[in-house]
Amino acid sequence: MRIIITFLTIIIICTLNGCTNRSMKATETPPATPPTPITPTPSVINIPAEIKTAFIEKAINEQLAGTIYRNNAFPVENLGNAQITVRKNGHIKIRATGNELTYKIPLNISIRFSFTILGHTEHKDVDAGITIALRSKYTLKNNWTLATTTTVDGYEWTSNPTIKIRFITIPIKPIADFIVSKQSGIINDLGKMIDDAMAKGANAKDIITPIWTQLQTPTEITIPDMPQKLWLRFNPSDIYITQITGKGSHISAIIGIRAITETFIGDKPQPQKLKPLPNFKTQDTKDSTFTINLYAELPFEHATAICRETFVGKTLKSGRQKVLVHDIEISGENGLAQIKMNLSGSIKGTVNVTGHAIYNEKNQTLTIDNFNFDVESKSKYQKTRNKLLKGIIMSKMKPHMKFPLDKTLEDAKTATQKMLSNYEIYKGVTLNGNIDALTVQGVEVTDNGFRAVVTAKGTASVKVRE
Repeated sequence: MRIIITFLTIIIICTLNGCTNRSMKATETPPATPPTPITPTPSVINIPAEIKTAFIEKAINEQLAGTIYRNNAFPVENLGNAQITVRKNGHIKIRATGNELTYKIPLNISIRFSFTILGHTEHKDVDAGITIALRSKYTLKNNWTLATTTTVDGYEWTSNPTIKIRFITIPIKPIADFIVSKQSGIINDLGKMIDDAMAKGANAKDIITPIWTQLQTPTEITIPDMPQKLWLRFNPSDIYITQITGKGSHISAIIGIRAITETFIGDKPQPQKLKPLPNFKTQDTKDSTFTINLYAELPFEHATAICRETFVGKTLKSGRQKVLVHDIEISGENGLAQIKMNLSGSIKGTVNVTGHAIYNEKNQTLTIDNFNFDVESKSKYQKTRNKLLKGIIMSKMKPHMKFPLDKTLEDAKTATQKMLSNYEIYKGVTLNGNIDALTVQGVEVTDNGFRAVVTAKGTASVKVRE
């Protein structure tokens, strides 16, 4: 009898130690594999852009200022040499039509005649106003410089050129016409002067570069009554532009920026490495739809509060087994959800559960699935029992491991829509848009919480003020 008891004891010890351990290893759940990160959806942001001709006006008026031409020895038959000085006499106004700019340049022409009467040399000055009409065909080079080819469309005198000799006033318009027509610097070369002024002053790169740079800087968007901070970040790759065309006081085109566009709720995202403005490409696409990647985060503190309200102080039963939940905490590591529970009863100690965050599109909830179970205990016998109870515990807890995201997603959409309401990307550059549809790409586990990755599609337009 003693031999039988001893033999049974050896079997039990073997079962609880070596034999049981080998069985556990054979049936252990493999560690949960970290999920593949969700790749943000790139966006081809085709933005209708308008640039006022006032920008080009400013460049021309700054380049053409004061005296623009002088000739101190122009021969005039029977009148000797004439001195000619041409000054700009007013603000140049520009209108755009198709791929042309039309404008008139107000000038003041001063002509000094020197002639001799009865051995006496006299100097007479003529001042007259003249307006020269020009037409410039423009193209935007892919390095963002504006190239123009300017031709003269004629001129008209705004005040008649006359000369006074003693008490006699003599109209000299035919002579003035002759002088003007012979002055290559006034008429024939004036177009070149305008083209040079355009090349020096009307560089679209000066407009686009600050916008391109600012887009890459994470920007906090201030929205009234929003408890959390909202951040906008662009990660552009390249840029294109469609054929530009003018009408009245505006030149319009479609500027397209290929970028990953993201909004974050909560902490400020890390800035991307700054990329310089590239040369643009030309294409005919005129699609104004765009995509924004929204990141709506449910903090672990919030998820923990929900679980504590559901489980702490509750007894979970299954047959003769029962456990009391003393505490529960949600966190994350390596892209996996971490659930830490302090239990007593049939299971004593700390239970650590890892799992994948899963989004349920039907009811807009986040759940945790694909569990991996572990128990912190010094008792190998206890560990064996806990392994056997794993399915029971999970079957009782899993149905309640749900976190609603509907309000989080709605808040993200509302915040993004408000952000797109006359949002100033850069001084003088405003963005307006509308969110048409939201699609949840999935849920990721970050260091701070569960982050729903949402794709928002809509339309947008940007305006560049003077």
